[in-house]
Amino acid sequence: MLYPLSLKLRGRRAVVVGGGSVAVRRVGGLRAAGADVLVVAPDLAPSLADLAARALVAARCRAFEPADLNGAWLVLACTDDAAVNEAVAAEADRRQLWCVRADDADASAAWVPAVGRTADVTVAVNADRDPRRAAALRDRLVESVDAVEATGSRGGGVWIVGGGPGDPGLLTVRGRDLLRAADVVVTDRLAPLAALDDLPPHVAVVDAAKVPGGAAMRQERINETLVEQARAGRRVVRLKGGDPYVFGRGMEEVTACTAAGVPVEVVPGVSSAVAVPAAAGIPVTHRGRSQGFAVVSGHVPPDDPRSTVDWAALARAGTTLVLLMAVENLEPIVDRVRANGMPGDLAAACVVDGCTPQQRVVSAPLSGLVDAARTAGVVNPAVVVIGDVARFTAGDVAPSVAPASRVLVLGGSRSGKSATAERMLAGHDRVEYVATGRHPGPDDQEWAERVRRHRDRRPAGWTTTETLDLPTVLADADGGPALVDCLSTWLASVMDECGVWTETPGADRDVSTRVDALATAWRKSVRHVVAVSSEVGSGVVPATPAGRRFRDELGELNARIAAESDEVWLCTAGIVRRLR
Repeated sequence: MLYPLSLKLRGRRAVVVGGGSVAVRRVGGLRAAGADVLVVAPDLAPSLADLAARALVAARCRAFEPADLNGAWLVLACTDDAAVNEAVAAEADRRQLWCVRADDADASAAWVPAVGRTADVTVAVNADRDPRRAAALRDRLVESVDAVEATGSRGGGVWIVGGGPGDPGLLTVRGRDLLRAADVVVTDRLAPLAALDDLPPHVAVVDAAKVPGGAAMRQERINETLVEQARAGRRVVRLKGGDPYVFGRGMEEVTACTAAGVPVEVVPGVSSAVAVPAAAGIPVTHRGRSQGFAVVSGHVPPDDPRSTVDWAALARAGTTLVLLMAVENLEPIVDRVRANGMPGDLAAACVVDGCTPQQRVVSAPLSGLVDAARTAGVVNPAVVVIGDVARFTAGDVAPSVAPASRVLVLGGSRSGKSATAERMLAGHDRVEYVATGRHPGPDDQEWAERVRRHRDRRPAGWTTTETLDLPTVLADADGGPALVDCLSTWLASVMDECGVWTETPGADRDVSTRVDALATAWRKSVRHVVAVSSEVGSGVVPATPAGRRFRDELGELNARIAAESDEVWLCTAGIVRRLR
């Protein structure tokens, strides 16, 4: 039977022999207890080497020597060499020092239990050398302690908790513990409301949501509610979205509580300014692309007298710009930063309902961002990211693409595939639009009207080339960005030229040769090119022998082009998804 004991190690020497992952874990706990830690090992893990370099632990980078235990109160043998651990334990035993062996519990004079802490309670569990069982029991005991704390008697106070960007899994451990112990929860619209499902029935929930353009509880009334509930002896959790001190008016609530003599604590949260872009695959900084980022509230337009933002400086900074609450004023903000030198082809993205199951991303070059957001129906809550890092997003609408990339956009009739491809290149002043469809004849007014609408929506600087010689277009290394619209009409025209429909001898061979040449040119092209094609089965193709033949050929062509593409996107019913 073991004798349980808690040790006060503050200021006392604890020697850890070993420099690997086990030692890293043990050193963390010893430092938290205030021990004077000495690590002895020929090689140190990077984290231990960093602690030693900052003089947070002492280190001797060599093999263990008996003199290393001079002045020690506790010894931990954490190497992967049983002989070394045995020698350390033997020397500790000779000196009458407690020694924990990480490799052999039976030979160890002491064990380290599974430890859990909540509030001012520490739970330590030993389970007959079964660490998994000990950890499971520890977790259940900690939960039980939290439940007891939640129903026990204690004084009132206010805890302003940052709930994170929306996913309840991103709520901090401290925040979750406080929710369990709360009597009253005053919540925001952007707080992780799913976390409220776990509250005990007796907990009162006060909805202080501030809906843009809708009903809202005044901030003064929120402050009064916090103070009144705390003075009544209740534990009040003010649950906010993101972090309380990042556009959360947290300091106003702290000031109100302090002025009323109410105990108040602020619990930081994961800020949506960083977490929401990350959830969309966008790093706000990236080596070689952005050395910093600025977080700015966009709820006040640039020309408003209340605005204190130096938009001109932000436009010239060369760092990532993250905008919160900016949907309503997105157009004047974009106009202002562009007027101050921010390039129109700079990548940008709107992440809507970030960190929730409804998350979607609307991406476009800066010059096309406002139109893309308007077309996609972007509303708050949304986080806007402007900067080269936004190219990393795998978003929903009008994605931006890296220079010299090959992008395939698939979709059915009226799916929005051509418009999506055009928005991908909207930030470029010069684009070659390569039309592969037949020129409308004098008697086909409906087709002529379609062509006219396509031409009218292209920027003035774009040029149009009508050709089936796509390999030559793709091989033009000096050409700028190109948009090929589309591969399906190209294939239909090629099959017609080669005589497939009239069963001309050699037609199949000629089509195969033309397709091979296109696939090779696509693979070797160094141009920044976006190609549109119809997804097989999404267009109306008659179920005739000729129709089935065309579908087969188009399916093979799409597969070959997709295999050599940097990105592949699918448009259906106006919704855009990245496939690769």
